[in-house]
Amino acid sequence: TAGSKLQYIECIDNYLAINVYGPNPSTLTLTDPKHPVFTPYATAEHNLPYLSAQYLPSKEMVMASVQDNQLHFYRLNRAPTREEEERHQYIQPPPRLQLTKSVWLKEALLNMLWDDQDSMLYGCTRSGKMLTYAIEQEDPNILQTPMHTLQLHDGVITDIDPLEGFNPKRVATAGMDGLVKIVDMQHMEVVYEFAPGLENVLQTGIQSLSFSPDYLFIVTNGFTFAPCLWMPVHTKHRMIARLEDHDKPHQHQLLGAKVLPGSPQIITGDVSGMFKVWDIRYTGVVQTFDAEPQAITQQQQNKGHVKLVNYTLDLKRGGIVCTTTHTDDNTSKLGRHEPAHTVAMDPTKTHSGAVAAACFDSTANTFLTASGCEVKVWDSNKGTCVISFDDCVSSEITQLRVDKPGRRFIVGTHEGKVQAHGLGTGTVSHHFARHSKEVTFLHFDAMQYQVISAGLDGMLYFFPGDATEWSSASRSIRAPNAITSGQCNAHALVLVDTAGCVQIYDKQGSFLQCCHPNAPLNVL
Repeated sequence: TAGSKLQYIECIDNYLAINVYGPNPSTLTLTDPKHPVFTPYATAEHNLPYLSAQYLPSKEMVMASVQDNQLHFYRLNRAPTREEEERHQYIQPPPRLQLTKSVWLKEALLNMLWDDQDSMLYGCTRSGKMLTYAIEQEDPNILQTPMHTLQLHDGVITDIDPLEGFNPKRVATAGMDGLVKIVDMQHMEVVYEFAPGLENVLQTGIQSLSFSPDYLFIVTNGFTFAPCLWMPVHTKHRMIARLEDHDKPHQHQLLGAKVLPGSPQIITGDVSGMFKVWDIRYTGVVQTFDAEPQAITQQQQNKGHVKLVNYTLDLKRGGIVCTTTHTDDNTSKLGRHEPAHTVAMDPTKTHSGAVAAACFDSTANTFLTASGCEVKVWDSNKGTCVISFDDCVSSEITQLRVDKPGRRFIVGTHEGKVQAHGLGTGTVSHHFARHSKEVTFLHFDAMQYQVISAGLDGMLYFFPGDATEWSSASRSIRAPNAITSGQCNAHALVLVDTAGCVQIYDKQGSFLQCCHPNAPLNVL
């Protein structure tokens, strides 16, 4: 609904909210999170509901779509300084969202996405169309006629999200027809889509989606109470998993799933105020909490007098910012909630977070596990922790291997580092050539005595096993796309990239074959 729009604008450190509750028909507000009381300092009103709003950083303007097919442009006036407020120089502060221009469109834009780099506006309509507008540089208030019109969905387009990191640029759209479509913005065409009814989870329509550029997945939620994870690339099986908590599941309508930037975690919230934090590395829930304001009594909550209508993540201060409605007086309020820290775990029995990688050391009959930035060594007979290396790397470990003599363990990290550590002390013994993005494949080849690594940067490195040469790669190969996973046996190396192609190399790095998953394999 239009009353559930809330977003955090990082470049100006403000909350931008659309509200259709209360005495006014519809309001557009900017709120400063540094203020102890969440009171909007800039407000615009309209007698018809606002549908969507975007902040234009390069123009220093707010653009809002209205139900009557209008597009409003608001200029941000200067807010009074703290000294001026203390001296009470403003008896009644002037409106700081000043309407400068209204443009009539053929269709109302239910959802909008602003590309500040190219000064392009992508608008989505109730009829399933995506319209592309260019704003003239001389006058940002004037919109040209749509440059492109794509009929993407058979019904309402409920959400649009950019897929950061893809070249050319791509966006993902979701609709009430149960489809997710990936659009190439350079050629203005649909690259691929998630078919309706796939895995029997998308038949009821999709309400929202969110993309993680760090871990390359899309999370969607519909009218069911379980969000779904998807691969945003062309693969045969795009669905990764459903997020379900069988012990304490969501039992009310979800208000979307938010991806925590730079983290493998997802936050989901429903209208009752229940929030869950999920870790995609093992598709499980790590924390459940309620975020109702303290002023809400349990009796009010049970009667349904208070509902959570939307939430967003504060990327600067942390925490969750919620909009709640009180049906008794027909008002809405903005508040912050800080999730409680998880309960401390016994370090001799378990990791405090999800295990991202594990391997077996046959020489010492031990297991090695990695979680976050720590590595633990376990006795395979007793099941106890032998030694723990805390904060041995600067970013989360994604790959873990042991060399055959059992002297070192080798790690690949989220920020692209590949390095070897001594199993006795955990200190770094050698640094390898660094990937510019996450390491997605790591292998120690005992036969050739070499280390092989690949990452999302599309680079494939071969390192000789001689300790004095481990700092430099004997061979490096740039793959045509980012590498997402790989396997290695005694004869060949098989890698899978984001385009769904399988690349096959021999152990010396010579290219053998590249094939599509639907094509027959001639090797392995």
